[in-house]
Amino acid sequence: MSRVRPLALAFAAAFLAACSPPLAERASLPRWQGESLADGTVLRFEASEGLVLVNVWATWCEPCRREMPSLEAAHRALAPKGIRVVGINIDRDALLAREHLRKLGLTFPNLSDPAQAIAREALGVAKLPTTIAIGRDGRVRWREESARDWSEPSRLAMIERSEAGGAP
Repeated sequence: MSRVRPLALAFAAAFLAACSPPLAERASLPRWQGESLADGTVLRFEASEGLVLVNVWATWCEPCRREMPSLEAAHRALAPKGIRVVGINIDRDALLAREHLRKLGLTFPNLSDPAQAIAREALGVAKLPTTIAIGRDGRVRWREESARDWSEPSRLAMIERSEAGGAP
């Protein structure tokens, strides 16, 4: 019985997300939550928290692994300004993803999303890595579908402009 409940919950989350309109058609993103890779606690995200950079990644994706240190640098530079970086890992093996984060010393929150209920169904991610900037109003500001150096000063400035509501 204990194995059925998590599977049923994962199926229900994926089903509800699949019934939602595609990301581009939404006025704003829904609230979402997932299990933290750091400690297994539930992390919840709401649009009103300020700009959030959501990076969808996997350990088997080489470009994803390459950009992780720059996401950590961006997290450290932007967190004091109220801009959050959140990773969503789609690996089926959460232990492998957790070990990868530990090995790199990454401190920004990362969720485990093996069923891709958030990544694919809610956010419409089809390519890895994908980074999506979600504004305070819950609307997508911009989307990047390839690896970037998020620690570059010009990128950090673009992210800050997005927080202020300006064009990237």
